[in-house]
Amino acid sequence: MIPANRQGADFAWLLLLGVLLAVCSIWLISNNFSNEVALRDWVKVLGVMDADQFRIEHLGLNAPHVPLYLLMPFSWLPSNSQGAAPYLLSSLLVALLLVIWNYQLRQKQLTLWQRFLLLLLVLLQVPLLWAATTGENLALTLLVFYFVYRTCLRMSFEADLRSFIMLGILLALLFFIDAGALFIYIALFPFFALIAPRRIFLASPISVYIVIAIPLAVAVLAWGYLGWIFEGTANNFIHQPNSTFLGGWQHTPESPWLIRYGGQWLAPLGASVVLLIVYFPIFLLLLALLVKHKNHLKVSLVLLCVPLIAIAFASSKFYLERPVEMLALLMVGVMAELSVIQIRQGWKFPAVVLLLFVGGISGWYHFLQTPDPVARDWQKALLGHQDNRYEADLALGQFLSRHRGEMLIDDLTAYRAIAARGDAEKMALPRSDQFKLQTRQQRPDIEYIVVPNPRIKKGGWDRINKHFPDLYHEGMKGYRRIYDDQGWRVFRHVSD
Repeated sequence: MIPANRQGADFAWLLLLGVLLAVCSIWLISNNFSNEVALRDWVKVLGVMDADQFRIEHLGLNAPHVPLYLLMPFSWLPSNSQGAAPYLLSSLLVALLLVIWNYQLRQKQLTLWQRFLLLLLVLLQVPLLWAATTGENLALTLLVFYFVYRTCLRMSFEADLRSFIMLGILLALLFFIDAGALFIYIALFPFFALIAPRRIFLASPISVYIVIAIPLAVAVLAWGYLGWIFEGTANNFIHQPNSTFLGGWQHTPESPWLIRYGGQWLAPLGASVVLLIVYFPIFLLLLALLVKHKNHLKVSLVLLCVPLIAIAFASSKFYLERPVEMLALLMVGVMAELSVIQIRQGWKFPAVVLLLFVGGISGWYHFLQTPDPVARDWQKALLGHQDNRYEADLALGQFLSRHRGEMLIDDLTAYRAIAARGDAEKMALPRSDQFKLQTRQQRPDIEYIVVPNPRIKKGGWDRINKHFPDLYHEGMKGYRRIYDDQGWRVFRHVSD
């Protein structure tokens, strides 16, 4: 039984770390950092929650749904703070991961100060801090992958059917959380024979693969079936523009990693091994500690290889836009190993602390040299530099907040403006019946129409421009232009 005062101290430290994460996220937002993927997800949620009819299929099938469901409760935040929702969710999920890890470290009888020091060192690692503050679904992926890692360890130690079933369920759940789950699964699949207890595998090797593979297969088939029902084709989710299942393929020209390693296999694999040593030299110590425990060492080596192979495979398919997001899986692996290996006594704990510190310094040094544009924006916001590149979208959002009539608008191009407005009330978005009815008419009869300049990149994607290609430059009979600023125009319906 843990004394109440120790539980109170644990809660206080974890609360402090959670507050630090939230403050860090708010600091980034205050410096105008905005993640495209996070804002798109948030606007999808606003579109569903603020619609006249709640229809879950309007979230679309071009992104996993579980992160969107978790964002829904944040729609009741005050409208002026809703833009922080995806970032706060990421912070909460990483805080939850730290709470779970702290509990398991306490089970290994580490003292309060030992646990706090480890929590702080882990939190300051680039991959985990990135996951906690960028607002994407990476934080939830890490939480689930932590249990995947622990389940694989348990499966090798305890030959019970529950571990096999749990691993299959977790991998299926991961598909609904992260579009990169298939790369993780493909990297892990060949190693099931090494992870599974030898006695069970020799008795029925096919059953091991079947038990683990069936939940994911059902998940993928179910997603394809929903695509066939709502989109017309089962594989629509891997062909839609801006689908997260396509990863960085559409952003290759802006991704230094894909420019250098896209379409290759061996080169990104070698680069990922170097990154492993730079970011996580502690793995060398952990593997050395497991030399006498051959079964544990075998499983740990397999699980260490999985993110590296996933990086190589995802890069070869032009999916992985930046390696830090797969490297974060290695950070979770370090945490899982430290929750299992006994490091409390002797020289082991100081060595772990030292290598975590060294990895943190070398990881930050490497990351600060990264030319990736999103990483650069994040670094600048972290250092307090204001980003004013999206003033046009923010100004449009403020204008729309003062005009509350029904409007035709495309969230694919105007997502920043909708997020700045804080809601999607009375907006006819592309998935709504009203949008489809309005765009089928030669001349719509809705109060407002919002369009970007079709000559700029996002204007070419805009689905209103595709239906009314002359609207931006020539206007439309029955409509008067009431807003014209930095590539955005708003037209208002007037009586004939």
